[in-house]
Amino acid sequence: MRLTNEIALIGGGNYGFNLSAPLDCHIYLIDGGDELAIVDAGIGGPHGATGEILANIEADGYDLNKVKYLLLTHYHADHAGGSADFKRELGLTVLASPLCAQTLAIGDEDIISLPFAKASGFYPADYVFEPCPAEGAFADGKSINVGRLKITAYETNGHSRGHFSFLVEGSDRRSLISGDLVFFGGTIIAQNIPDCIIQEYAASCQRMATVDFDGSRSSIEAKRQRSPTPWSRRRMPASSRLVSCVLKISCALCGFAAGSLKVRTTWVDRCG
Repeated sequence: MRLTNEIALIGGGNYGFNLSAPLDCHIYLIDGGDELAIVDAGIGGPHGATGEILANIEADGYDLNKVKYLLLTHYHADHAGGSADFKRELGLTVLASPLCAQTLAIGDEDIISLPFAKASGFYPADYVFEPCPAEGAFADGKSINVGRLKITAYETNGHSRGHFSFLVEGSDRRSLISGDLVFFGGTIIAQNIPDCIIQEYAASCQRMATVDFDGSRSSIEAKRQRSPTPWSRRRMPASSRLVSCVLKISCALCGFAAGSLKVRTTWVDRCG
């Protein structure tokens, strides 16, 4: 499902549009022309749906041979668990924070608090976090290129350690893929695990509120000031309103950030 000219939603579970396995996070494809990158991998393994995600990529008209990278926002199983599947299927390079790369390389279930998640019933008891080699390529403010696109990584700890958000600078817009930094309705998920730290969460949200991307408060205000028609009287065509609605639902639900970063807090006893 294309969200913009350069970003598509190719997977997601019960907390989104059910494009793949029930426990999958939202999974994106970044289209840089001659190179493509997947953002986050879903749960993977027997409980995942990597095959369906690959089929979704092809159904949207993309060439699997162009997929060169898997970018991970963080190491929780619903985001990184399918990394080994994609590595086997596509031979791509997995890029992550140094902490995420180290954790994924040995399949460390304790670091990602998976035993607590299993005990709470969120993950199946027989789920295994499969190890996968990865490069600890991300540092705060560092940019990489995916084809013609520039991707800048921002360290956004709070939901977990080693969490990164990605600013995608395309030909016609700047988009923020924020992982689990912000959920639908501006909610943040405070988990009862060692590396979920509210003070860091607040600092990350405050910082990202200063980053300019399409849909951010600063970009909306700039468009309002440039518009010759009073903003309150402007009305998009019905087709554009539908696309905008889908984008806002999808973006907020799955971490493709839209709007100002005002947050509500939800406390849950799940993790991993």
